[in-house]
Amino acid sequence: MTPISWSSAAPTAQEVLRVTGYGRTATEWVPDRLHTATFTVADVAATTIEVTGTSAAATICKGDGGGPAFRETESRVELVALNNTSWQGGCLGETDTRTDATQTRLDELADWFQETTRLQPYALTNTVAGEFTGDSRDDLMAVEPGTGKLWLYPGTTTDRLWDDRIQIRPDVTWTDYRELVAGQFGGDANEDLLAIEIATEKLWLFPGDGAGGLGQRVQAGSGWQGKIDLVAGQFNRDGHDDIAAIRSPTEQTADVARKRRRRVQ
Repeated sequence: MTPISWSSAAPTAQEVLRVTGYGRTATEWVPDRLHTATFTVADVAATTIEVTGTSAAATICKGDGGGPAFRETESRVELVALNNTSWQGGCLGETDTRTDATQTRLDELADWFQETTRLQPYALTNTVAGEFTGDSRDDLMAVEPGTGKLWLYPGTTTDRLWDDRIQIRPDVTWTDYRELVAGQFGGDANEDLLAIEIATEKLWLFPGDGAGGLGQRVQAGSGWQGKIDLVAGQFNRDGHDDIAAIRSPTEQTADVARKRRRRVQ
């Protein structure tokens, strides 16, 4: 199912919109199904529009408040406005004959809506932070357990608010890996990803490209069974990113693995 897009284009006079709702009709107080009709835009104001039904049966009644108005084209459907107030002509129990109504424009709110409803990280595993996109902001990468997808959440200028997520390396099933850790392991200034393959207990390097992507994996080590809680840092003061881990089940700190010449040893 393709989501309906939020229109950034203002409605225009004489434009025909489709309005939907679950409010009362001419014969029912509480209908149990969605109804729809078309309306013509009669007037466009700064924040609202005035619409009139294209037929005698087209009316907006009580219960339709907040219902959407759509622009229909050959290629797409766009959300344009929301029902605000109506004269309710033709509605059950009403005596007024006017079928025009007022709707709240949404085109000016498109940026605000996108900002406030942007999907944020939730119910993810193997979460790592790093500067993957090269814009000097910390980003987030994490695995979606139900799908095995790896998602990048680019950082923004707003604290604890991430940009629209991007799937990274869709050809890889990321639930096949554990202990993801980010760092500059590839001998350049790009943020890379290290992960242990569960089936083989091999350590793999996925080199970052500096623009949010990851390249083809390169084996960086083997025999990583029993190593958990990997963490990156410059532990031995040689200017290179290292990784440390806990050796399970002894719960002792394992040897520090040092980055040398594009691989971890």
